[in-house]
Amino acid sequence: MAKTSSSWLKGFFAVLKKDLQSEFRTRYTLSTLFMFSLTTLVIVSFSLGVMEVDPGLHAALLWIIVFFASMAGIARSFVKEEEAGTRLALRLSGRIEFIFFGKLLFNLLMLMILLLVIGPLYLI
Repeated sequence: MAKTSSSWLKGFFAVLKKDLQSEFRTRYTLSTLFMFSLTTLVIVSFSLGVMEVDPGLHAALLWIIVFFASMAGIARSFVKEEEAGTRLALRLSGRIEFIFFGKLLFNLLMLMILLLVIGPLYLI
């Protein structure tokens, strides 16, 4: 049983490691997420102006920014494999669960990094 869970973890982290290495070589996903989020943040700031806004509306606007930025990142995560022509090689190298959960972990990590940057900027 331990061998099975160990192989699952190795599979997840192999895909995660591959995506992280690829991302930090090109920094395409991070750049896209940050530019999209910052642009949306500036637009929201200008649209609100100096108006006093309900905290619930502030929370909703922040979640809208995070949602659309994460959707852009998730789509890019899978499109990258198709553009590079590595989709079939990735599919042949491991089980589909490894690929899915590895990509899920990668996208969650990118989302956490995005939240660490956008959260304080939104408060300002």
